[in-house]
Amino acid sequence: MVATGAGGSPAWAEGARGDVPSVSAVLNDAAAAVAAAGQPQAGGLREGVRVDLPQGSDRTVEVSGKDLPATALGLPGTSASAAVRVQDKAVVRSDDQGFAVVAEPVETGVRGLVTIYDRTAPTRYDFTLGLPDGITATPRADGGLTLQARDGVQVGEIAPSWARDANGDAVPTHYELTGSTLTQVVEHRNSAAYPVVADPKLTWGFGVYLNLWGWEANAIGAALGIGAAASGVALCTASNIPSAATRVVKLLCSGGVSAASFELLKNLGNYVRSGTFNSNTCYQSKIGGNGQWVGVDGKNCE
Repeated sequence: MVATGAGGSPAWAEGARGDVPSVSAVLNDAAAAVAAAGQPQAGGLREGVRVDLPQGSDRTVEVSGKDLPATALGLPGTSASAAVRVQDKAVVRSDDQGFAVVAEPVETGVRGLVTIYDRTAPTRYDFTLGLPDGITATPRADGGLTLQARDGVQVGEIAPSWARDANGDAVPTHYELTGSTLTQVVEHRNSAAYPVVADPKLTWGFGVYLNLWGWEANAIGAALGIGAAASGVALCTASNIPSAATRVVKLLCSGGVSAASFELLKNLGNYVRSGTFNSNTCYQSKIGGNGQWVGVDGKNCE
């Protein structure tokens, strides 16, 4: 599949050098790559999630979730690059380096679509992470990153990277994390057709997972009376939770994770009562999901 610009023809002649196409052409190219990669379409933010897009000299996107502090994602570009708002998207064009970045909201966060138009364009694109106090980014084996609060409770993620050329073919790409700088490396110079589009996606508050060891789940459920609804008040005022299980409780009660996590805890008592949780198994449930807990690799709870 060939990504097309506003006029219905390739937005960039393969290997040519010149200015980045118009904003509308960049948006079309990015959308074509999203479709080729089978990624969700933009828009449709969940209730409680907010995305503030940059405009003008500011190239920083802010994402906040329900009862979660805002986190920031600084977009690549030169000092002369400026963000242009187009409805619910923003485009940063770096004409002198042959690339543009489209920032757009998705259901549970934001993605930055690096759209590369020239073989001499950079292969490294720096995104600056502005995380709230106590939140850290940790690389995962699948190539993504987990955003976690103190004591390891997950509150967000950066999905594994992907990149596609104008034919819809995959282009090698990966992340490197140095301090607060997330670099997406895109090995595009052997690509058959331009533009090449690469995507880091930040999810915050929803669409992420809470991980508990079975013994932690059993301890919390027992402290709540097993069948009791796990309301925030009941959980935070329970006096009989073993100190070893306070890793999660302390986070929930400090407001470190979304209030939606309390909703999934409401089903915890039923699982405990039925004897589902094996003490030495790691269990996971999606925040804002259907409340089900499933066994997963123990690395998720480490």
